[in-house]
Amino acid sequence: MKYRTVIEVICDASSKDEAMYIAGEFLRSNVDFGVEMRSKSMPLKVHRAIRYVGTSAVAIALLVTAFLGVSVVGKDDNTSGVARIGFQNTYTVTPSLKTQDETDFKDDWEARENEAVLDYLKK
Repeated sequence: MKYRTVIEVICDASSKDEAMYIAGEFLRSNVDFGVEMRSKSMPLKVHRAIRYVGTSAVAIALLVTAFLGVSVVGKDDNTSGVARIGFQNTYTVTPSLKTQDETDFKDDWEARENEAVLDYLKK
């Protein structure tokens, strides 16, 4: 079975080159003080599974977020500037309006809307 081992060598150095030199000398056993080493090992299959599953989960989460963002913020075809909340192309059954004439309903609706706006502005 193959294993993946990560070795971290910690030392005080003034530059990257000096740190690389000290780490190399430590691994050759020429330096045995002032250097700390940590290691972590796991089976290679587990490492690959974690790596690929984690990457796939992040990618899927981004795609789902993008899909929901596009479908929630989509504009309604009949009105300008009004965002629909919910998924596109979903419909609900509504009962028929109890009005005699469409123009009467529209006029009454606009009058109520204007009254509500005026009441809001008075506050």
